[in-house]
Amino acid sequence: WIPAFSDKVKPLSSCKTFPLSQQAVDAFESLKKSIEKAVVTAVDESIPFDVETDASDVALAATLNQNGRPVAFFSRTLQGSELKHAAVEKEAQAIIEAVRHWRHFLTGRHFTLKTDQKSVSYMFDVQHKGKIKNDKIMRWKLELACYSFDIVYRPGKSNVAPDTLSRATCATTSESLYNLHESLCHPGVTRLYHFVRSKNLPYSLEEIRRITRACKVCNECKPQFHRPEQVHLIEATKPFERLNVDFKGPLPTTDKNRYFLNVVDEFSRFPFVFPCPDMTTTTVIKCLTTLFSLFGMPAYIHSDRGATFMSEELRTFLIGKGVATSRTTSYNPEGNGQVERYNGIIWKAIVTCLKSKNLPTKWQRNDRRFIKTIMILLVSQYKGQRMTHGIYLQRILIKVSAVMDLR
Repeated sequence: WIPAFSDKVKPLSSCKTFPLSQQAVDAFESLKKSIEKAVVTAVDESIPFDVETDASDVALAATLNQNGRPVAFFSRTLQGSELKHAAVEKEAQAIIEAVRHWRHFLTGRHFTLKTDQKSVSYMFDVQHKGKIKNDKIMRWKLELACYSFDIVYRPGKSNVAPDTLSRATCATTSESLYNLHESLCHPGVTRLYHFVRSKNLPYSLEEIRRITRACKVCNECKPQFHRPEQVHLIEATKPFERLNVDFKGPLPTTDKNRYFLNVVDEFSRFPFVFPCPDMTTTTVIKCLTTLFSLFGMPAYIHSDRGATFMSEELRTFLIGKGVATSRTTSYNPEGNGQVERYNGIIWKAIVTCLKSKNLPTKWQRNDRRFIKTIMILLVSQYKGQRMTHGIYLQRILIKVSAVMDLR
């Protein structure tokens, strides 16, 4: 600890060029001598402790001294309901928390408490025998009864050290933070916050967010991003109630079928795959007719906004069967995400299997075996989760296997 350190170092810190001025050299030599004379010692148990406390509207603070030399400092901000306490309670809380914090120093030793709240010094005085009407302060006084201390009132202007700790040394203003934001070429919240932390500047994350959002230059020149509204999808309540359909392709092949139509049962997540030569409405109707002949009519069919699924011919066909239709919004493939996901799963399974057999374009010759294998894996995956679910998938597999064997 070097007394008047800021005064001694000022000539040195204000010198920006070389060679150093004589005044800066003298300041450097003076600091060297001060460091040599400064004594770092342990706590001397023979010297009594002085505990100085103070509280502001937003914080508590205290210092632990021996003969005016600091031993330790303590401060913290008030949280929640503590901010609503009366000034007397805040000053009393500063005393009780300082004693708790340094109980390893103060237990078994006589010390002096110094506060700038006269009423608190009166209530905590051991010679005060009157009744304290505040139950909280009464409990704190009982807690202090196990310590040996004298409490002394000291005017606020003399209570410098704890008063400084309980208040910000300089108030941060919006103007200074905006000037920093402007000088750094208007960074966003993340970059400005990292810069502030790296330089240990006294700005909070909330202040940085407020400044960047209120910056007119940023609002004019930077794009604004908004989170899309969460849209909850309609969920199926029973098997074969809702079907999701989509095409995958064109696919690399030497045969006529360059696409496959994927139909997924939304409740069981079970896929039905139909290889197709094209993506016409006639092809879709033919595949759906085959599926309906096995399992009956669903309640709904959900698709994207492809030309095939938007056609009047398909709409008339489904209405004639008593099937309602729904479609995703434009440029929103997530609206049909289940079948989109299965398109990738099925095609990856086919590609990896053909790659291992060195047949990259012969997928149609083995499509029935591939599709049947994927279905078996899905049945084993869901069978353990829900018994009725698994039985339903087994029945599907039996019917689909019979149809595939006939093809």
